[in-house]
Amino acid sequence: MDSIFRDATIVLIVGCATLLLLIVCCLLAMVASLTFDCWWHISEFLGYCVNIDDDTQQLIDSAFYGKTERRRRRPWIVRLSRGGKDSMATETKSYII
Repeated sequence: MDSIFRDATIVLIVGCATLLLLIVCCLLAMVASLTFDCWWHISEFLGYCVNIDDDTQQLIDSAFYGKTERRRRRPWIVRLSRGGKDSMATETKSYII
């Protein structure tokens, strides 16, 4: 009887540790996906030099973003920059804190 409880305890501990490791890996993957939007951001982060001339880079950026700016602006910045302070009704304003 004692060995059954010991075996069940070991299985429970291993199962919880595996679940915790899986959760940590998923959280790291989410942070990495938010941090590294695309491959050239990863290369800039790692210091890897990609030899692309400016015209080609602008062509890539305009195809990917639809604009000629290098980095996308976050949605909340775009939302705040579009209308200004008093452009929306007070009830519909949303702020990110």
